[in-house]
Amino acid sequence: MEKAQTNLEDMIEDLPNKTLRRDLFMDMMKSLVDALSYSHSNRVTHCDIKPRNILIFQNQSNPKRKIFKLADWGSAHVMKAQEEKIKESSFTYTPI
Repeated sequence: MEKAQTNLEDMIEDLPNKTLRRDLFMDMMKSLVDALSYSHSNRVTHCDIKPRNILIFQNQSNPKRKIFKLADWGSAHVMKAQEEKIKESSFTYTPI
């Protein structure tokens, strides 16, 4: 298993102005949307998304870019058919 360089919480804490560059933010969001889209298409919800669970790796093919991965699936939940119907009819917003 590869070793993460850091996680989002620690990375932001180490930044002078506590703000990610736009390109890093966009790469991170795309990675998170891809991960959640894949897991939700397989009826799995993460249930514990937070900066500490977003791991950051060095991109070997492009050292100026980072690779973001969603970690700690220990609280994940497999949705039952009945829950999928509820999911389709409701929207929940959880601030980060």
